[in-house]
Amino acid sequence: MYKQSVLRRLVGLFTLAMLLSISGFAWGANVSFNQLDWLDETSGYTAQNSEWGVANIQLTSGDAGMFNFVPGVGYQGFINVSTQLQIPGSSQNWAVQNLPIAFVNPSELNGRLAESTTFDLGIVRGSINLESLSNAIMSFGLAISATPVNSMPAISYAPIGIQTLQVLFGGVADTEGGSSGSSGRVIPLPAQNFVGALPGEKQSTVGKIFGEESAIPAVDEEINGCAPGSVARSLKYMAAQNGLTVPGTVQDVYDVLKDSDHMKTSLGEDGTGTLVSMTKAGKDKYVKEKELGINTKQTKDVEEAKKTLKNKGDVEISVRFKGKDENGNDIYWGHMAFVSEIIDLTDEQGNPTGYTVKYIDDAKQGDGLASNKTHTVTFNSDGTGRASNVVRLINFQVETVPEPGTLALLVVGLIGIASSARKRLSRRRQ
Repeated sequence: MYKQSVLRRLVGLFTLAMLLSISGFAWGANVSFNQLDWLDETSGYTAQNSEWGVANIQLTSGDAGMFNFVPGVGYQGFINVSTQLQIPGSSQNWAVQNLPIAFVNPSELNGRLAESTTFDLGIVRGSINLESLSNAIMSFGLAISATPVNSMPAISYAPIGIQTLQVLFGGVADTEGGSSGSSGRVIPLPAQNFVGALPGEKQSTVGKIFGEESAIPAVDEEINGCAPGSVARSLKYMAAQNGLTVPGTVQDVYDVLKDSDHMKTSLGEDGTGTLVSMTKAGKDKYVKEKELGINTKQTKDVEEAKKTLKNKGDVEISVRFKGKDENGNDIYWGHMAFVSEIIDLTDEQGNPTGYTVKYIDDAKQGDGLASNKTHTVTFNSDGTGRASNVVRLINFQVETVPEPGTLALLVVGLIGIASSARKRLSRRRQ
């Protein structure tokens, strides 16, 4: 392990040499990087100055020309990012591998939140705070391919700094899988680079929310408060898209959902979060009280989840994650989040092979701040995760509002039933 002062001098010399060899910026998009500090639930850390990195890629309409246009479908592409720390002994790292992106109109990109994926920084956990060393501590390059590639494309590199990001999220109790609580009760597994599509796979159908991701209201989630947080976002989104009235702010909705009359969420230090069954039961009770007419169902069917998004419905995802305890034993925890996009992956013959889910959550629970950050997770077709810390999909919670035509038919049917009942009663009296 380098001493921090010695390392700064070495980094300065090494960075200067590397900058002289950089040919220019790889891409015009706004790209930033983080080093994760994993918080525990008591103001400490489970992994400080970790090897976990985050790549944040902010797309705009001006970037549409970098993607492949498919007539009748729209724009598609796969983002690949390579990184190299400006530290002696570091090597190039294919950090983000084949992240699928899909959109119909370039203007859609202006309302997207940044694409955020985790990757391996390639350092020893706890050894270096990268933010303190240099504002050009890393070089990176980015390329977009029309199909998934099996190695990082040749690119030019540009210097960039890294900011520390503290994270604490989760709070779903899944009795079937033995998971409960938040990320703050486990030691994270070693970081891995992000893997989206595999070579030979292709994008298939896409389901995404209507409107802009940037318009989704942010929630200040308490520790273990992911379930009421994601459902509060959901209800406000459903109201905006379907002409419903959900009283109060999104934070007001969160405060009701978490209480003992609804989701019965166990919050704070040593809390277990919300039982998977109560995420639906608590929401159903709220919907009934407010007469919202929203139907909620839990399913593992990704096709049903995509169909729901396409019809102005909403989807939340619950995921089982894995970490370690202090003795090195596996320990599981759960997380629930608001889904903004699902992209199906298939083989060349069109057989389902997996899918990516982009979701929105409060990445640092318990800090008293309302925030929204995205994260993309890749699943195989059987619901298992492609990253070692993502065990599997628990379920999708899908919400729909009956079509106006369906409501009209229901009303007509009820009127008919009432009329028939009156006639029968009249005949009996006669």
